[in-house]
Amino acid sequence: MIFYTAGGCPHCSSEIARAGNGEPWCPSCLWNLSAYDPEAAPPFGWKWFEELSHRLAYRLDQSQYERFRTKLPSIRPQGPGRTWLRAVSVVLWLAALASALLAG
Repeated sequence: MIFYTAGGCPHCSSEIARAGNGEPWCPSCLWNLSAYDPEAAPPFGWKWFEELSHRLAYRLDQSQYERFRTKLPSIRPQGPGRTWLRAVSVVLWLAALASALLAG
């Protein structure tokens, strides 16, 4: 269960989230999200290995997010004309499939 406390973030002054007794973090600016939380991590039995794997996973996640974020502006949304054309072509394809199955 996630609990929120108002006005606790040192960076953006928004509310802080905390999952159970875990480390607090800010959902708005992602402050303290990289902190190791033994409550959320699967136990391996070696604390050093758990912290190392958490740091590595967080770094990989951040790099993938940055790569996606930089490519996102190059993706252009399709206009309503193409969406309408796709919908009509799917309906026509389904009608042709149904008539082929009925003619069988």
